[in-house]
Amino acid sequence: MTNRSNSSRAALWTPIPQGAPGATPCNRFQHACCAHRGEVYMLGGRDKMVIRDFWKYSVVRNEWTELDCSSEWAPEELEGHSMVSYQGILYIFGGLIDSAYTDWKIPLWLFDTEKEVWRYSQGQSRPSQPVPLNRKGHSAVVLGRAMYLYGGYIDMRGSSQELWKYQFDTGVWSLLSGSQGEQGQSPGPRHGHAAAASAHQRAMYVYAGLSGLREQRDLWRWSQDSHTWSLIKTHSGPSKLVGHSMLLYRDSLLVFGGGDTLGSPGNGLWRLDLTSSSSSGGSSSSSHLWDKMAAVKGSSPPGKAHHCAVGLGPGFQPSWARCRSNSSRSAPASLLGSPRTSPSPLGKFRPFKNKLSPAPSPLLEGAIELQTLSSRTTTDSGIGSGRSRDYEVVELKGVEEEEEEVGEGEERDYFRLGGSSCLTFENQDAFRKHWNTEGERDEEGEGEGEASSDCSEESIEHHLPEAMLMIGGKPLACGKTSISVWQMAL
Repeated sequence: MTNRSNSSRAALWTPIPQGAPGATPCNRFQHACCAHRGEVYMLGGRDKMVIRDFWKYSVVRNEWTELDCSSEWAPEELEGHSMVSYQGILYIFGGLIDSAYTDWKIPLWLFDTEKEVWRYSQGQSRPSQPVPLNRKGHSAVVLGRAMYLYGGYIDMRGSSQELWKYQFDTGVWSLLSGSQGEQGQSPGPRHGHAAAASAHQRAMYVYAGLSGLREQRDLWRWSQDSHTWSLIKTHSGPSKLVGHSMLLYRDSLLVFGGGDTLGSPGNGLWRLDLTSSSSSGGSSSSSHLWDKMAAVKGSSPPGKAHHCAVGLGPGFQPSWARCRSNSSRSAPASLLGSPRTSPSPLGKFRPFKNKLSPAPSPLLEGAIELQTLSSRTTTDSGIGSGRSRDYEVVELKGVEEEEEEVGEGEERDYFRLGGSSCLTFENQDAFRKHWNTEGERDEEGEGEGEASSDCSEESIEHHLPEAMLMIGGKPLACGKTSISVWQMAL
């Protein structure tokens, strides 16, 4: 079946240069990452051996800070573990190298991002019910006030089909499905898969991975309301994958990278619209169609597996569908939607403008301006006395138009990088100061207190430009190198 690549949608990939090893984390795979309030946390993984370190990455400043992981409540060396964020606490599960020789009853660790300390938690279980064992290659997502943990590889047992629920408020574990002898359809035992959650649909999606020794390419949906699994019919799409990543962007799933266990990982980016379906071959049954997103020529990322993908900005937040109805203003244009039909969750993007999105016209239909940080300094009176802003304007022609001017077999880059980051903000110092979630005043002095109280906790994420970061992953370069970070602008 032929894979479709929709020329009206494209991804702009940008490598973000990192500092020397030591000042930045080393490159790795099978690590865990998650975003919280404009920063990305990364824990563990392996290069030639398993790594025990913990880092915090400032997206705005492109700076890494190493955090302490030597506390008695901190985890040991981990690989293939999971990490999610809920109300300022990071929840890390699994990944122990040899769980038979550990004192941890339940491989669960908590990190307080505000106090930057590890917290003790062994969790609880309901009477007569077991607790989850250590595993690797599982998935973990946040739905409501709970973490849902699926699958993984358990030593001496193989792949698991268990679905566990961890209640954040009470610390209680409960097994929802996957017990021995259980009947009914499900994804079955698997690891190396990817999962994403939709708060709006109250559902979790699981895609591909290893079932036994075989890679899969099926998509499953777990309903939080009915507590049942359902197989989603799809057409086209990626080949069988393991070690890929998947994020929910608005009402679509984005799948990147991965591959089979014996081949090289791919660099394809696929999108599946969860709100639309079509009938094929005259059949009355409907299915969803995968759409391969083209990369702007000259900006293709490397193939990666067992990497981490982190979404930034309002469209990647679990509360996007809920918060978008609280504002009637339009958001900046998005590659996955019309600029007239993409409402902004919190009105204006302050204190910086969304410079990652393309011009109102689609990316491949005419000229575009991309502002990036540059070593060239220009005074801007709008920023304030004594301050300056670095910028460089790069004009891009649409790919279709430019290809007519490039001879057959020739190669041309369609953009130049002027600095260490593609993120361009009106004032980078904004994140260095205390963020007021009740509202800020914009340059014109108008009140900005329009944010819904339901969304105020995620206000920083809602003010970030929409982009996806791809961090680390196989294959690794020879020698000790700094962590690989690529950015995809939506």
